Amino acid sequence: MYTAFSIQLILLNTSKLIRPFSIKTPAPLSSLKILIPSIIKTWMWSFFQYLNGSLKKTIQLDKVDGNLEGFVKDTGIFAKAPNFLYKTKEVLDKSSSYKLLITEADNGKEISSSTEIIDDFQVLRPAAGQKVNFFPGAFYNTQWYSAKDGKIYALTVRFYYKELNAADTTIQEEKYLDWPIVTSERSNSTAGFQPMDVNISGDAFIAISIHISSTIHQFSEFLSILILCFQLAVKTWILTIR
Repeated sequence: MYTAFSIQLILLNTSKLIRPFSIKTPAPLSSLKILIPSIIKTWMWSFFQYLNGSLKKTIQLDKVDGNLEGFVKDTGIFAKAPNFLYKTKEVLDKSSSYKLLITEADNGKEISSSTEIIDDFQVLRPAAGQKVNFFPGAFYNTQWYSAKDGKIYALTVRFYYKELNAADTTIQEEKYLDWPIVTSERSNSTAGFQPMDVNISGDAFIAISIHISSTIHQFSEFLSILILCFQLAVKTWILTIR
């Protein structure tokens, strides 16, 4: 009998950076979320912190129900249950590297991956508190310096708004709408401190729309410009186990 599944892990540091693992294994496996899917019960998961090449700490991973964590599996060819995940609340150290080790208890086979943590980077425009304006026929230029160990950048404009029930305005809900601008803007290297910029089209902003209902009143609040940074090795694999 063969069971097919994917494993994904993304490490988040305390700011805005994401650093995916890439798995090193003869059998194809997926890219690595600080939540790690557990499909095979006989697999053991270990997470280690290294500093200057020496083991500093073994980090505890807590087993949780993915559905209760808000990570419900998509429908499709893979089983939806069980949906166990491992997670940690450990604060990651930018000066350290981290290793994930997965061991099959029955035969001792191992899969491992290691990663550095992407460094912080400076956003030049917009500056804190600066107004962002979108005009027809014009562009808003967003600027930042690339991060050390980072390579791929995604930029999204997020609009926050509030919905009020027209019949009872005490019934309110905070919502947001994401406007993806770029998903794979690349720096020249991973050395960091490279000036980067992306233009946001004012014409495209005017074309944005949200669902309007006569029973709901909608009020705009504010927007955020989100810049995510990834490493280069982002791969998706499927592992088949007999």
